[in-house]
Amino acid sequence: MERLSEKQALEVCVVRGIEQSGENGGLWTGIDAKEATRVALDLTGRDAGFSTMLSRRAEWAISHIAKRTPDKAIRLKEPTLPAVAAWILCAIAFFVGYMTDYLASKQQVDVVEYRLLGLIVWNVAIFLGVFFNFALKVLPGDRKPPGLISEAIAKLRFKSALGFSNMRRHPWMTACQDRWIQLSHALTITRTNITFHAAAICFAIGVVASLYLRGLPTQYIPGVAGSTWLDIKHIQKIFNFIVTPGAELFGLEIPDVQVVANMQASGDNLGLARALFHLHAASLIVWVLIPRAFLIIVNAVDRWRLRRAFPLPLNAAYFTALRSAWRGQKIAVAIVPFRYDMTPQVKSNLQRMLERIYGMSVEIEIHQSVLMGDDPNDWKRALNKDGHVAVFPVFNVVATAEADTHGVLLKKVRSAVEPETPVVPIVDTTAFPAVDDKRLRSRQLQWRQILDRVRAEPLFLDLGRADDADLSNFQRRLNRDE
Repeated sequence: MERLSEKQALEVCVVRGIEQSGENGGLWTGIDAKEATRVALDLTGRDAGFSTMLSRRAEWAISHIAKRTPDKAIRLKEPTLPAVAAWILCAIAFFVGYMTDYLASKQQVDVVEYRLLGLIVWNVAIFLGVFFNFALKVLPGDRKPPGLISEAIAKLRFKSALGFSNMRRHPWMTACQDRWIQLSHALTITRTNITFHAAAICFAIGVVASLYLRGLPTQYIPGVAGSTWLDIKHIQKIFNFIVTPGAELFGLEIPDVQVVANMQASGDNLGLARALFHLHAASLIVWVLIPRAFLIIVNAVDRWRLRRAFPLPLNAAYFTALRSAWRGQKIAVAIVPFRYDMTPQVKSNLQRMLERIYGMSVEIEIHQSVLMGDDPNDWKRALNKDGHVAVFPVFNVVATAEADTHGVLLKKVRSAVEPETPVVPIVDTTAFPAVDDKRLRSRQLQWRQILDRVRAEPLFLDLGRADDADLSNFQRRLNRDE
């Protein structure tokens, strides 16, 4: 997997969105796409890596659009709204944490402060969840789709980077945004984690600040909360478990039951209360602030790494076509109808779908119907000696699939092209209306059974209609084959 920076990957994603959109409003044409590829190759040289060429091509395309049509310029900038929202969240967290002491009506600090205990338990649960998620990442399995929060943050960053006005002017950006949400999922998770861990630290700091600012100047008294349902020994055990790590870190003394009794007998309630303040504050630092700060550092390093080396998969059909150009090969796909006269509408729809998948740089060669009759080698005329990105034999579903004709054609074509060139047999189902589903399934089964003998899997498309479902099936098949 070759990698780009986050900014470069976003530029590539935007240009890909333009080139694969069904309608970009004349913003970009096939001639522009070919020129962008040529210029990028000239600027980077043949020795440059594919990712370098890809980045330079996207940069030139965005710049060219801005110069030619300034009113439709696509200007990418560093998003600021997510950062502002993160700071606001941290400020709110601090304020809420500070107000927790005001919500308590009594002026009393307990040996076991159950508000702080709840905060510590909550953070321990978060830490366990973090390690559990880490274990899930290590284990093999399908990646989960982005959650609502991470999806909302990714959308906000995308719109902030490209401008909300651009989203309204360029409808194709919606599909680009959806793709970017999936691609930037890992980076969005790290940013979300940093924000929420920072907010948790601010909340804990607010709690500590409230304890000191309200407690130390006033006559707070020590107490033993929970004594109605816990005896003093159990309370002391809970207290020791919570405060011992912080006390050892900061060198604080932990009062035992006898010390508490002596201080209360001498009337030094304020001294005991202040000792409890320090112990509770130290506990929050050890149980909350330090682990959260560690998680922030881990996620910050991960964010830095992902921003410098964005995990952009380059194995889709779109990138396969551009990689061919980078290698000095022709970006062409061959459509080979076999004993099937394709109508102009079918040809147009198939060409449009291929442009949506491979981009506008691709050259689509639709050949005359191959018969393999008097001239058994007429199929060779459909193949280009300079090679292909892919070859698509096209069959009519009404024909009866035969291993010694259709199967033979597929085997000959596969033997004539490069091993890495996909040969995808398309079976056009235009002749069967949607209401005749039973007959269509019967014909599809017959085609599958015959082509399976030559280890070929047919792709059934309604080329007469060529709706979004057909396009999605086409995209999944090509990206899988590559």
